[in-house]
Amino acid sequence: MADEIDFGSPRYAARYARTRLAVPKVGTVHGVPLVVDVTTIGSTDPAAAARFVAFQLNPGIRAAYKKAGYELLKPTLHGDLRAVPAVVRKAVGA
Repeated sequence: MADEIDFGSPRYAARYARTRLAVPKVGTVHGVPLVVDVTTIGSTDPAAAARFVAFQLNPGIRAAYKKAGYELLKPTLHGDLRAVPAVVRKAVGA
């Protein structure tokens, strides 16, 4: 599918925003670029959650996302970096 219509490229955010969909009991929603966001907040198994996030940041997995048509953004950490699991900091290069 072309970038202009697949909601996968931040460069077409303005175009996606012109798309709207009426959702019953919610209202009208507008298109935005797809983003894969992962976090360990609220996990009942913090070590497993951290390994999952690190897995998502693995170059091979990122290559699979790219091959599937996602435009990859540079991974970004937010908040107190000391609270970010070491395995995740390492995967991001922080």
